[in-house]
Amino acid sequence: MVSVFAGLFAQVKAETIVETSTAWNGTSYRIPNDPSVLVLKIKIPAKDTLAWHQHPYFNVDYLLKGKLKVETQKGETLMMKAGESLVELNEQWHRGINVGQEDIEILVFYLKHKDVPITMPQ
Repeated sequence: MVSVFAGLFAQVKAETIVETSTAWNGTSYRIPNDPSVLVLKIKIPAKDTLAWHQHPYFNVDYLLKGKLKVETQKGETLMMKAGESLVELNEQWHRGINVGQEDIEILVFYLKHKDVPITMPQ
């Protein structure tokens, strides 16, 4: 398993679930600049806090397991529990905190441009 977060967040593993530039029937998206879709299953250890980071592209999270607190540098917070989803922030510094006693598992769906990082550390 190769982690796309290697060097950014200690102990975080990410598994590519799907990456494609077409829909299931082969039709293209109407987005310029060679787009692709990336789906990751991310695991964050219990009590771990991610570094401040931001995403250049639209993405949606679905929390499979655990409890997650998301906070911005402006002090805004959001609490998530298993079975909940959120549309992530774009170009805004934020971080996730595993506030539970178990590892978190999240499915993250990215609409991105090929060969451009999905996460940028502060």
